[in-house]
Amino acid sequence: MLSVANPFIFYIRNFIIVISNQCRDLFLSRFVGVLLLLAALMVHAGEESFPKPKEIEADITFWKKVYTEISTSQGYIHDDKNLNVIYEIVELGDEIDRRDRNRLVDARKKHYRNILLQLARNSRQDLDEEAARVLALWPEKPSSKEFRASAKRLRFQLGQSDKFKAGLTRSGRWIPHIRRTMHREGLPLELAALPHVESSFNPSAYSFIGAAGMWQFTRSTGRRFMRVDHVVDERLDPFISSEAAAKLLKHNYSITGTWPLAITAYNHGASGMRRAIAQTGGTDIVKVLREYRSRTFQFASRNFYVAFLAAVEVHKDAELYFGALERDSPDYSQTVEVPTYIQAGVLAKNLGVELDVLKKMNPALRPIVWSGEKHIPKGFALRVPKISASEAASRIAEIDAKYKSNVQLPDLTYRVRRGDSLSEIADRFGVGLSELKRINNLPNSHFIRAGQTLRLPKSRRITVATRELVDGTYRVQSGDTLSVIADAFGVPEQQLLQQNNLRSRHTIYVGQVLNVTSMPEQVTETGLTLAEAIPSDQSDKTEITPEPTETAVAVVESIPEEIIAEVIEATEPTDAEGAEPVQPAGQHPALSADPANYLVLEDDRITIQAAETLGHYAEWLELRANDLRQLNRIRYGHELIIGSTFKLDFTNIDKATFEERRVAYHRNLQEAYFNQYRITGVEERKIKRGDSIWELTHIKYKVPLWLFLQYNPDIDLNRIKPGTVVLFPRIEQKSLQG
Repeated sequence: MLSVANPFIFYIRNFIIVISNQCRDLFLSRFVGVLLLLAALMVHAGEESFPKPKEIEADITFWKKVYTEISTSQGYIHDDKNLNVIYEIVELGDEIDRRDRNRLVDARKKHYRNILLQLARNSRQDLDEEAARVLALWPEKPSSKEFRASAKRLRFQLGQSDKFKAGLTRSGRWIPHIRRTMHREGLPLELAALPHVESSFNPSAYSFIGAAGMWQFTRSTGRRFMRVDHVVDERLDPFISSEAAAKLLKHNYSITGTWPLAITAYNHGASGMRRAIAQTGGTDIVKVLREYRSRTFQFASRNFYVAFLAAVEVHKDAELYFGALERDSPDYSQTVEVPTYIQAGVLAKNLGVELDVLKKMNPALRPIVWSGEKHIPKGFALRVPKISASEAASRIAEIDAKYKSNVQLPDLTYRVRRGDSLSEIADRFGVGLSELKRINNLPNSHFIRAGQTLRLPKSRRITVATRELVDGTYRVQSGDTLSVIADAFGVPEQQLLQQNNLRSRHTIYVGQVLNVTSMPEQVTETGLTLAEAIPSDQSDKTEITPEPTETAVAVVESIPEEIIAEVIEATEPTDAEGAEPVQPAGQHPALSADPANYLVLEDDRITIQAAETLGHYAEWLELRANDLRQLNRIRYGHELIIGSTFKLDFTNIDKATFEERRVAYHRNLQEAYFNQYRITGVEERKIKRGDSIWELTHIKYKVPLWLFLQYNPDIDLNRIKPGTVVLFPRIEQKSLQG
């Protein structure tokens, strides 16, 4: 799996050749010959990691042209299947707006569509000069049917040469760290070129689907490896996100078995690549790119690997394409761990650093920190300029205690109800509409949905109280909700409902005494813990129960009583940064790193996945559980076997609705887990006689079964033999107090 960087091998090879030419001694000559052979094998190994079959050479050439020959003021009209067929370079100019650009591109597409349809009618005699030129672009002279098909495949590709060149300049700052990270993880160093495809090495890049940073992580995938919320978004930190990208790529490789598929999975998801392998019958990248059919495997996914190969070549030979380049100097700044919660302005002053400089060096800290509404979190690795980490730590220690805190400043949030509008919410709380949009990063007033959590500005009168347990009980205060209480004491909300015989999470009242003692795990008929079986936002907190903490609570006094229960202290981030787009079932971004197949098979069967029960299937299908037992000829109490198939009845709902509900359940399950924990690495273990996967996952490694199966998707839990090597993700709990 390890691939040595080609430039390094190139210099070693040349050195060996020079030494070999100078050798007169036979023994030394043979010895050097062996070294030369080893160098050749190393080069070959590096090439084999990222194969370039002749079938995709034209595609690589196309992307090299995009990256080096046309700028963002130009673009190609081309065939989206045969990338060597480029009809025209469209000159857009620098001042054209999007509407005029689209109008121009549509007109040029229409022009070529008419010509291709003319050629499809076999009107190839007496062609005018333009039609003859188009015909000449197709040296194999397609049939009429193929020309009609090509008329539907016209596509416009904006040039990237200016962006790629700027990315090369920026890359100088980050490449040393990225290569060290890849080397440490045992990954090919060529992967360091991937940010050219994703962001042009722009750490502050955002995509229209909410992906962020140099490596373009979505919020959901990013949370597996990083902290992503409204206080800290590590996707925007080039150092931390590079380490997360290495872990994700390593995971993709362990799932797909080849680097072409692992890289494609970075764009299309591990589950998509597993379906591609199953559909095409193997891991041949050419077959996958040419034959795999999926609603979501479109042009961007099909071209991700070839675009990466083009980026590797251009990055390696940048001077050949762009001439002499001056790259940014590497960033060798140091970090110091902030030992307490503290305001950014106070910290900058005592470090002797301009606040803007500190802000630029620490892009993971969100605007709410720099405005003073939130402290820099305790334990945050602050990047500092000029001074050493030890000197920075010393200066922080000297800060007056009155500026330090053991808790984070609390948030006020409101959960959007059905029928709410942003302007109504602003009026209800006496907040300016523009301010509400600003602090929630909302692009417009219509970008809210029921269930979404909005942060409220802290410019209203509040009092601060402290939650305490008395003999394992808690008295409900004004402003409390069940989820807030659950978060404050580190227990699942579902547990509070059961322990206190509450029929609904909304049936608590001020002065009510709740039992908040710990409760032993219950086991369902599938052998899963109750926490794994319940579709709850807190479903996995029984896996690794956090220590109870004393939490500062903001109690709002001036909000009408009927809505006070909806105003809470947010321990979870708001999702106002932008909801990730709705994807076809099984393809939601939250599950992009999940290799499990949540789609319905052709015979109305599904593959049983971890954390699913018969009750879930009945609920999602709007059937009785007994109906499904009879359909599958199983008795009451029968244990569902993960990995086996199960027959479904779609009398009451359609397949798409079932898939949406199933995916939503797993999405909520996984998002709730990764709100609390991050993956820091992977550990191999050889199964010994007497080992129990249940004990290993829940006791030794403390990971839920569904996450273990994501790292071992082809394992049969009922047939694990001694000597089998399995992977366990290493888990780290995130900061609970922001």
